Order: sequence, then C-alpha cells, then structure tokens
Amino acid sequence: MVEFEPAPPESVVVTACFGADCVPAEVDQLRGEWAVPQEAPYLGPGVIANGSAQTLRLVVVDGTRTLVDDEFEIPVTVERTGIFGQCTGPFRYEPVHVSLGG
Repeated sequence: MVEFEPAPPESVVVTACFGADCVPAEVDQLRGEWAVPQEAPYLGPGVIANGSAQTLRLVVVDGTRTLVDDEFEIPVTVERTGIFGQCTGPFRYEPVHVSLGG
C-alpha cells in the first residue's frame, strides 16, 4: 500500500515494482487506495510472492513531469511474543508514505 501526501492529482500515472533492478508496471487506484499486488508484473528479478520483498520502486509521473522516481524501504511491524517478548511473532507490512511536496 502506498500513501501519498498530499494526494496526487487525478492525471498522474503511478508505476511500481518490488525489489532491486525491477521494471515498474502501472498501478491502478482502487477505492482511493494505491495497492501494489505481490504478483507479476510487479515482482523484480529473484523476488518471489512470499512477502519477503523489502523495497518498493515507485515512479509517479504527471504529464511530462516526474514527481517521484525512487526506491522506498517497506516498513514492517513485528509483534513480539513470549513472556519477555523475546520471540518474533506475526508481522505485517505498513503503508509506504511518499511525499509529493516540492
């Protein structure tokens, strides 16, 4: 999931992919959210759809102007388990926050 601040203009084209050296593919906005599926064509070389990807390449273009062309670390929240929190429990990916401000 990608969250933009401020919201991008309706005319933007958002492309994304997981992993290094990947080729971004167009992402559709669904119900006001920009979700990048963990499936082809969004998986870069050597990336498998098991949630192990840690980077997201994102390119946002408005007409002829590139607003974003960068790699972002995907934030992860891990629940700690065990009496003293010493064990790694379930995890979930948090949204990637992207600033469109100049």
